[in-house]
This record gives sequence, C-alpha cells and structure tokens, in this order.
Amino acid sequence: MKQRSSQRSDRAAAPRRLTRWSTYAAATVAGLLLGSFLFEPMLARLAPRQFVLDTASVVGAHRVAAEELVSASGVAAGTSALAVDSTAVSERLVSHPWITEARVTPFLSRKLLVSVVEREAAAIVEIGAPSTAWLVDSGGTPFAFATGVDREMHPTIIGVEDAQPQHPHPLLAQGVQIARAVDRRELPAARRVRVGGGDPHALPELRLGPRERRVVLGGGDLETKLDRLAWVLKADLAEMGPASTIDLRFGSRVIFRNGPPPSGDEATGARGGAGSSKGGRAG
Repeated sequence: MKQRSSQRSDRAAAPRRLTRWSTYAAATVAGLLLGSFLFEPMLARLAPRQFVLDTASVVGAHRVAAEELVSASGVAAGTSALAVDSTAVSERLVSHPWITEARVTPFLSRKLLVSVVEREAAAIVEIGAPSTAWLVDSGGTPFAFATGVDREMHPTIIGVEDAQPQHPHPLLAQGVQIARAVDRRELPAARRVRVGGGDPHALPELRLGPRERRVVLGGGDLETKLDRLAWVLKADLAEMGPASTIDLRFGSRVIFRNGPPPSGDEATGARGGAGSSKGGRAG
C-alpha cells in the first residue's frame, strides 16, 4: 500500500515540476531579452568609440562602384553600429536603379557589410520623344539609361510605344524571352525584336545576325517555330542564300522572300515566295 501511495504522489508532483520549470525557462528568456534591450544602449554610453563604423565592405557589386553604394546607403562614417536600421538602409539601396536586392549588416567590430544583387541588362528599348535608350532587365522593366553601353551586346526591342521607365511591361518581357530563346539555340544573335506596331499578323519578328535577316514568326508556338528556324539555318539550303526574309507563319512550310512579307489577310493565305521548304525535322 505504501508503494502505491508513493507512486500516486510522484504522478501528482510531475505536473507541478513541469509548470515550475516552464516558469523558470520563461523568466530566463524574458531576462535575456530585457538584458539585451538594456545592454546595447548601456554599451553605447560606456564605450561609444568602440562601436563607431569606420569601414564598409561591398559584396556583389560589378556594375556599380562600391563608393556609390556606400553613399547611397546613407550610413556615414562615425555612425554607431547600434544605431543602424538595417531594413531602412536596405530599402534605400534597392531604390538604386541597378540594385534588385540588398542586405546590410553592421558589426560591432566597426565594419558595415553591404551585400547586393545587381540587375542584369537583357535588352534595350527606346522611350519617349525624342527617344532615349534604356536598359531592360529580364522582367521587362526599363531600369537605367543605356549610356556608354555597347548596343551590339543587347537586342533592341521595338514596338512598345507605351513603355515607361521603372515600370515592367509584358511586351518587353516577351521580347527578352524571345531573344534568350534564340541564344539558347545558338542562332545568330537577335539584333532587333519587334513585339508591337506594324502588321499584327507578322508579330513577333526578328532581325538576326550582322545581315539583320528578317524572320517573321507570327502567332502560335514560338518554341516550335524557333526549332524549325534552327533546323533551316543549319541545313543551309540553297534557296535561303539570297533571301532577305524567312517567314515561319505557315505551319511546317518555311517561306523565303527577297522582299517584304505580305500583310493582313494576304499573309494568312500566302503560300509562295522566292522559295519554300518543309521543316519536317523540327515538327
């Protein structure tokens, strides 16, 4: 009987011990948080010079000078590491045209670490009248002037009349995607990509390579059409030699032309040209 009574007593005491330990743990956490809250200001008062930022390191910047980013951060030399609002500083850095992500970490060793991710220039677009060249990122946002940029390195997207700086545009994003699809197939570089304006039956259309040969894609499955284009260029067909235009709007038929492609209803019924070929291998 005594043994059973002892077991019941132990079972009854267990919840009380658990509650007591939970109270101790909560009190410890609260004490640490309060101590941290009070300790940092106390440190700043007792040893202010030990936490003054005097150096900055920038990681991830390639296009933008480190000095420019440190200036854009708004954190001046002599600022206390304890007074830096990392979130606010990161937001200021992201407002820079070339920066898409930023993280700021002040160290009590008197150093400010700035880590950034820069935008990638994927294309160029002309905006306004008179027009000004802007760089476009992969999401279709014109983000910075194309000053001093080698325009041969990026395709120019044409036909987006309502493009606005710092605002993404779906047609610009489409133009970037088409140019990249051309690159993936190792075709001659897309010098120009028209995604708006002109004859809607011919859009989108490309100008490829140094000759700026015109490639009319039209609507439909662009991936299939670009696969067919890659097959045709690789085949190096004789009738393609003098052609200034390659028209891919007619299913498996590839039309070569020496003049401009037909427009409107004429385009939907066209079946001829300087020459034609079946692109059967590309589907």
